[in-house]
Amino acid sequence: MEYTREELLPGVWLTALRTDKFKTGTLTMSLLSQLDAETASMHALIPSVLRRGTVRLPDMESIAGELDGLYGSRVEPAVRRVGEVQLTGFTASFPEDRLLPERMGLLGRISSLLGDLLLRPNTRGGLLLPDYVNGEREKLVERIRAQKNDKDSYAVQRLIQLMCAYEPISAGVLGSEDSAEGIHYTR
Repeated sequence: MEYTREELLPGVWLTALRTDKFKTGTLTMSLLSQLDAETASMHALIPSVLRRGTVRLPDMESIAGELDGLYGSRVEPAVRRVGEVQLTGFTASFPEDRLLPERMGLLGRISSLLGDLLLRPNTRGGLLLPDYVNGEREKLVERIRAQKNDKDSYAVQRLIQLMCAYEPISAGVLGSEDSAEGIHYTR
């Protein structure tokens, strides 16, 4: 197994772990921010809205078609917490090139797609599309409500909220239902 870490730009790191043990590759792109109850829902919403379309692939159907052409690769929005840091971004999984009949360079194509999702979203007048924002906000509110259905993780989440009530870690990684409902598209 080979581990490398390189700073591409100030504050932008590429960490690679190479192994021949697996048949699929994984690429994650994470933006780090301080976990804060006021902004957690907004940060959790961003990757889902960006995943809806890019300039080159304007809707989810065209993104799905692109991924099908990449041997069924997947790109999913990702929101995690590491201590008091919220990580938002994307996780992509794809077949390893060494297993494909014609080495397609999937890593490069997946990297390009992630770059498009982050840097060239489908916008109108420079603003994210209101239908995308409103639709993903409703899904986020439902995800927050559904957390109660996973009793084990919800118990841990509530314990942290109660024990660390005045610390940033008490904010859930998805934020609160109220803060998510308060997100509105503005012009």
